Amino acid sequence: TAASLTVPSQTHAPSNPDPGTAPSDTAASVSSRETAASSHPAPVDQESQVVDEKTKYTCTLSIRCDTILDNMDRFNQNKLSVLPKDGVIYAERTVTFYEGETVYDVLVREAKRKRIQTDIINYSVYSSAYVRSINNLYEFDCGEGSGWMYRINGWFPNYGCSRYRLK
Repeated sequence: TAASLTVPSQTHAPSNPDPGTAPSDTAASVSSRETAASSHPAPVDQESQVVDEKTKYTCTLSIRCDTILDNMDRFNQNKLSVLPKDGVIYAERTVTFYEGETVYDVLVREAKRKRIQTDIINYSVYSSAYVRSINNLYEFDCGEGSGWMYRINGWFPNYGCSRYRLK
């Protein structure tokens, strides 16, 4: 059982570079300009990340934990107060990201903006960030093997969200 950060399969052109572009909100899904039919990208090194804030794009982002609802017998009952009844922590919204940013960058920025609790640690040995909790829902709150995952256009990368550069 895993709650997930996902990116629906939608394609978005670069947004207007002028100030006042579309508002950015968060949810448990991210969609980038990459199409579902394209090959899956290799992970990037955090050290090689170069962000160009002059080049803006949009994607859809949502944060959901509805898989927990299908596994309530395994869920930590002491956490019922932080579990959304519909499993939606942040409904799917269009957000802005900048050339060179990763899923991690967008998740952290939007969670802070909407005051959604996150607990994310960096593992230098893996050159990656690990999402331990969102909205006070922690790894293993729904049993062994449960935790946060992210999805890009229907695909669950097998590396951390800080290594997936949006395009």
